[in-house]
Amino acid sequence: MPSLRHIEILEQSRVRHGYRMAVLTNWYKGQPYRHFEREYLLNESEGAALFCLGQSAGLTASDICEITGRTKNSISRGVNVLLSRGLAVRREDVRDRRRKILDLTAEGYKIFKDTERVFVESERKMLAALTPEELATFDSLLSKLIHQTVKWARAQ
Repeated sequence: MPSLRHIEILEQSRVRHGYRMAVLTNWYKGQPYRHFEREYLLNESEGAALFCLGQSAGLTASDICEITGRTKNSISRGVNVLLSRGLAVRREDVRDRRRKILDLTAEGYKIFKDTERVFVESERKMLAALTPEELATFDSLLSKLIHQTVKWARAQ
């Protein structure tokens, strides 16, 4: 449980915005990922892959890396676990046989829907401090930052 001293440290950090966003992210995703681990024996990388595939079918492992900002080896391991446990399937792209398309199985989608519920509740708790107007501004700022990731990726 954070204390006033912990909050003071975060408020005074020279990495003021990024560090605080990272800490908020850890608090936000902690409960949902503990749910993944406890209920389904899936770690964070496996959960990230499953969550992406639950949001949009027909992704490749590279797509998941780009969406999540995670490394290829992390997502590759996660995808392989989903495949080996029958939570996802892989097929060739009919337009480009080199591309391998991933989809969740019915069991994988069931896990996604259960865990999505936990993420939604965690988000609700995190954002409860904001007024509707603040939430609209926050959403707009997040969209602006997310669109910026395309430029960040090109610069690397």
